[in-house]
Amino acid sequence: MSLSKFLLLVFVFLFTSVGHSGLLGNFLKNKADFPSDRSFSWSDEVQGITHDDYNWFISQKNALWRIPADLNLNHSFSGREKSIGIARVEIPANLRKQGYYHMGDIDHYQGHIYVPVEGHHRPYKLLKFDAQTMQLKGVADFWAHQHHAPYVAINPETGILYSSDFTPAKKIGLYAYKMIDDEKGFRLEHATRLVLKNKTGDKLLKVRNIQGGEFDLQTRTLMLVSDTSSGGILGFDMDTGNFKFSHRVDYRPGFPHYEELEGITIWRKNEHNSDGVEGAIHLLMLDNDVNGDDVYLKHYDF
Repeated sequence: MSLSKFLLLVFVFLFTSVGHSGLLGNFLKNKADFPSDRSFSWSDEVQGITHDDYNWFISQKNALWRIPADLNLNHSFSGREKSIGIARVEIPANLRKQGYYHMGDIDHYQGHIYVPVEGHHRPYKLLKFDAQTMQLKGVADFWAHQHHAPYVAINPETGILYSSDFTPAKKIGLYAYKMIDDEKGFRLEHATRLVLKNKTGDKLLKVRNIQGGEFDLQTRTLMLVSDTSSGGILGFDMDTGNFKFSHRVDYRPGFPHYEELEGITIWRKNEHNSDGVEGAIHLLMLDNDVNGDDVYLKHYDF
């Protein structure tokens, strides 16, 4: 076999097994990180991010923050600045006593913040908070056979909530839930799962280490965060599950840096007045440190 033919075969292998899995590509435009390599009260073990029309919402391992968008994210807050709209709530004490301790990436839908919580046993929980008052409005159970709940992403068109295992089986893909809140209480019912496929839809894909997810109605895209050494932001058609694009994120997982990609949200620049925040796509990156974690909020545009 000639060298040129060998190199061509290697390229084809890498493109089909890596590129179509979303682990190669620079589809998005990079914007400046802000905040960058900073440590705040809200950054330690940071997990997820979302927004409503006026506020950022950020989840840590054990707490949920609301920070008004007109405040500078490059500052630390105590969580007690109620007069300027800051709020902080923790996982309810009764759930902590039951062994639930770890929030994931969050989402906003129709005036509420939805927070997945993992614990020492299943079923994992979905918490529903009022975005205006930050009061807990409901607790629902995920399916007991869902082994992880690292994120939730809600289709803004249908209200269906999606989540998955950390590395979902190809045939299973993303679990889908219809959220019901009536006189019987807040609960989840199964809906049609979303299976992830290649661009042409004829091959199932496995996405590893999913830490975050977000729907974008304007581009009809579901974005997933793959926290692997060659991972980043992966875009899928929100209707079919077909792969659309990938964007590799520059970060350093593992020893000695232990950086992690976490939650993601989409908030276009013309929709908010948050100083220093550019672009439309916002991704949390956590730098795990012994003496306090540092956070990077990474920004991208289409």
